[in-house]
Amino acid sequence: MDNIYFLWREAVLNKYGSLCYIEDCTDSYSDIHHFFTKGAHPTLKYEVRNGVPLCKKHHDLIHDHKRQDLDKHIIKKRGKKWLANLQSISNKNKTLSEEEIIKNIKKYI
Repeated sequence: MDNIYFLWREAVLNKYGSLCYIEDCTDSYSDIHHFFTKGAHPTLKYEVRNGVPLCKKHHDLIHDHKRQDLDKHIIKKRGKKWLANLQSISNKNKTLSEEEIIKNIKKYI
């Protein structure tokens, strides 16, 4: 994993905490989940607001096609404005330089 990923992960934890983001789960995170996948939304790969701390159980559920209910919970918790903002960033499809990515990440560290 690259250094930017580790900065991104630290920023996500600073912004959202180190507990699993799913309601009523008190487990610590084991993974930072990309709400919008890196493959389909490469411009959101290092967007801090796209990261979701999840315990192993919930992260596995999301990737085992149990995603819909968990996504609804995350959207409810973060809001429709958050969702629209991320969609807007993705739709612009603007690739940032490494320096711009690091600058954006460091806002949260």
